[in-house]
Amino acid sequence: VVGLVTMEDILEEIVGDIEDEYDKAQEEEIKQINPGTVDVDARVHIDDLNEQFSFALPEDDDYETVGGFVFTQLGKIPLQGETLTWQNIRFTILEADKRRLIKLRIEKDETIPVSA
Repeated sequence: VVGLVTMEDILEEIVGDIEDEYDKAQEEEIKQINPGTVDVDARVHIDDLNEQFSFALPEDDDYETVGGFVFTQLGKIPLQGETLTWQNIRFTILEADKRRLIKLRIEKDETIPVSA
């Protein structure tokens, strides 16, 4: 016997991954810390953030994700702990490696005036 193929293996080959009680739970992509603060996976799409939290982040052909937005604004891959303020929104890099952003904290600061 070389291997064992289960019915789930066959079904997943046909329809894609199936989550069940034995699969490891994936970490949440967006985690709300408080009403003005969220921790996000850098791969979260800008339109999802805008829709859920009314951030009004600009969408562009150069990027689709919040990580891409931060990279575009800074012109480099930031280090852990670096921040970017865009209008009244502060982005803090929670996790990054040499090639990409991994996790960000986004805070809406109502005390910062929004420029038109």
